[in-house]
Amino acid sequence: IEIYVVGQTAKPGKYIVSSVSTLINALFATGGPTANGSMRNIQLVRQGKVMGVVDLYQFLLHGDSSRDLVLQAGDVIKIPPVGPQVALLGSIPNPAIYELSPGETSNSLEAVLRYAGNTSVFTSPLQVSIERIDPDKLKPLSAMAISLNKEGLQTRLKAGDIVTFLPIKPAFENAVSLRLLGAPSVRLPIKPGATIHDILPNKESLLTNLYFMRRFTPPNSGTGTKDDLNRIRDTARLDQINWDFALLERIDMGDLSPQVISFNLADAINPASPNQNVTLKPGDIITVFSQKDMQVSSEKQVRVVRIQGEVKAPGIYQLRADDTLPDVIAKAGGTTRSAYIYGTVLSRVAVKEQQQKNLDQVIRNLQSQLANST
Repeated sequence: IEIYVVGQTAKPGKYIVSSVSTLINALFATGGPTANGSMRNIQLVRQGKVMGVVDLYQFLLHGDSSRDLVLQAGDVIKIPPVGPQVALLGSIPNPAIYELSPGETSNSLEAVLRYAGNTSVFTSPLQVSIERIDPDKLKPLSAMAISLNKEGLQTRLKAGDIVTFLPIKPAFENAVSLRLLGAPSVRLPIKPGATIHDILPNKESLLTNLYFMRRFTPPNSGTGTKDDLNRIRDTARLDQINWDFALLERIDMGDLSPQVISFNLADAINPASPNQNVTLKPGDIITVFSQKDMQVSSEKQVRVVRIQGEVKAPGIYQLRADDTLPDVIAKAGGTTRSAYIYGTVLSRVAVKEQQQKNLDQVIRNLQSQLANST
C-alpha cells in the first residue's frame, strides 16, 4: 500500500509499505521525527480526519504499543513541530531535553521524571532547582528550589523550564580517611570521641598491602648488584615510618577554613600518651609519612652499603648512625689474606649523582655556547 509521511520528518514523501504495517513500523522505516519534530503528538490522518495520535515516548521508554494503528492505503502520517520542552539536568540516570505531552494536563515533575529514569541513589532529595521563563512578567527569569517530597513532585512544569537535580554531598557523617606510606587512601568508620589510637591501635596496623607487595616481589637482578642496593635503600626509606611527625587535615565548619594539625605518631598510637591522641571528627584526613616522604635526622635514617671484593662475606649491610669504614669491614667478616688494605675504593651515590648533574650542566652550557656562536 502507498502512504505519505509529512511534517517534521527526516524523509518526507510517499512510501510503499506492507499492508499489515503499523504507524510505528512506518516511522522506523522512514527515519522518524527530526529534532524539531514532535515525538508525543504523531497523527494518523485518513481522508482528512485524524484517526489517532501516537506518543512515541510510551513506546520507546515503556514498550507500550497499545495505541499503535494499522495503516491503510492513502494514509498520511503527520509529524507536527515539537511541543513545549523542559530540560532535566544533573544527577539523574538520563539527563536530557524532554517534550511535554499535550494530553497530560498536569505535566508534573513526577510524570516527566519517569521518562528520565526517575532519580538515582546519588540524587539529593533536598536540592532541586527550577529555572523558569515567564514572558508576561517584567522580570521574566526566575528560580525556585523544591524538595523531592510528595508536594515537590507535583510541581507543574512549564515550557522552557530547566530542572537541575543536585547530587548528594560526598561527605560521610561517621568516617575519616587514612593515607599510609604512599598506599591508596582508605575510609574508616569512627564513633563519637574516637581518637588516632582507635583507628591505629598498634604498630602492625600501619603495614599495608603495598608493604607486603614490595617485600615479596622478587628482584629483577641478582643479589648484591648495584640495582639491588638501590632497591633495598629506596624500599627501606619508603617503608621506614616517620614516627615523630604525622598530619591531620580538617575543615573548620564554622568558616570552612582548612586546618592542619601535626602530631607525634608514636605517642598517638601509644595509649599511655593521651596528650598526643587527637580526637577525630568526620571528614578528617590522616596522613602517615615515610622517611622518603619527609626526611628525618641522619640518626634515624636507614642507611645501607654494599661491600665487595676481598672481604670474607661480601654483601649489603645496614649502618648505624656512628658506623665508620672499619665497622663496615667488620660487618663483612673482615678482610681476606689477599686483601690490599692500601687500595680500598670508596664510592658514594650522592657524590656520583652530584657529579653527573655537574657534567650535564657543563654539556648544556657548551651546547648553548656553540648555538650562540653559529
